Amino acid sequence: MVNSHHNIIWFDSDQWIGSEITFNYHNSKWRLDEKLNEAADYDESDMVKEGILDSEARGTFACTNIHDQSQQAIIKIRMQIPYFNTAFKARKKRAEQANADMRFATKREIEVLEYLTKAGCSSSPAFLASKHETQDEDGWVPGGYLDYILMEKIPGVRPPYWTGGMDRWERDCLREAFKEAWLECVKCGRLNRDEAIRNLLWDSKKRKCYIVDWEDWVESTEKDLSRDTLYIGWNLAWNRTGTLKDMSTWDL
Repeated sequence: MVNSHHNIIWFDSDQWIGSEITFNYHNSKWRLDEKLNEAADYDESDMVKEGILDSEARGTFACTNIHDQSQQAIIKIRMQIPYFNTAFKARKKRAEQANADMRFATKREIEVLEYLTKAGCSSSPAFLASKHETQDEDGWVPGGYLDYILMEKIPGVRPPYWTGGMDRWERDCLREAFKEAWLECVKCGRLNRDEAIRNLLWDSKKRKCYIVDWEDWVESTEKDLSRDTLYIGWNLAWNRTGTLKDMSTWDL
């Protein structure tokens, strides 16, 4: 896999910020206000053609309802990008790479967000709407897929790694709130397998933790019990020289 270290901005602010996206089923129109993050898998043609990987970019945007300026949300966009080293080839060459189908990862994320929303889960973003279309002639891959997921805008920020700008008291609060969020999601029937602090949002005022980015998940079972080592997996603690069985030896 060729990752994001290619210095190409796939979601250019001049093009995307201020643009409007309509969700017909939801009967709403949203303006993109701010790009929150961008990531990409810029992959070789052989890997894509063999179905091993997708060459795609993912952008997350804060947005506002055009017809109700008080309503804000998040739009996650998944977009096909050209094979590695072909981004600036002729339009016709890039169009030959087009795959118009909605991605399996998009379908999976829609499925889990809809499920958790119906289950009343308070620790994951509520699903609002989705949309699938293809890129126009000016897109990176004309005719290639563009998937959109509209979801609740959750309060809070992504916490720094445990060595970052939090004192011990707040780190303890975050771990306890994370445990509550994790247990709620499991109780609702779903387990997020993408363990990383980047997939958490922390509302320090309410001492509430949210689990986001549900691309990789499984159904939870009775065997999915809370354990202290989850803190290490989610980058909320560090075991440098201690033992996994003894949390008192960890860096907290």
